[in-house]
Amino acid sequence: MPRASRNGGGEATAGRAGIRHLVLDGVNEVEIAYTFKRALWGQGLASEITKALMNLGLVQLKLPSLVGVVAVENTESRHVLERAEFILERSGIYITATRL
Repeated sequence: MPRASRNGGGEATAGRAGIRHLVLDGVNEVEIAYTFKRALWGQGLASEITKALMNLGLVQLKLPSLVGVVAVENTESRHVLERAEFILERSGIYITATRL
């Protein structure tokens, strides 16, 4: 997954973001995924990267859809996706070997 640099090339990494294949409830999906250092939360980075990933997936790669997987208690990320016009389709249990 590509890394995001806050200052456009400095050594400090702000987090990581990208799109990736995901099998969710037996269905092949493409997920937008991001994670940032806690010290950088609330600065609009998630909203910016969500817009960029949507452009990449839907416009440039012409994917039919994207999904976002968010923990129920992560209200901030849920709001980011809602503002980007993602719609809650379902709730479920998602288990992954790697944690973002």
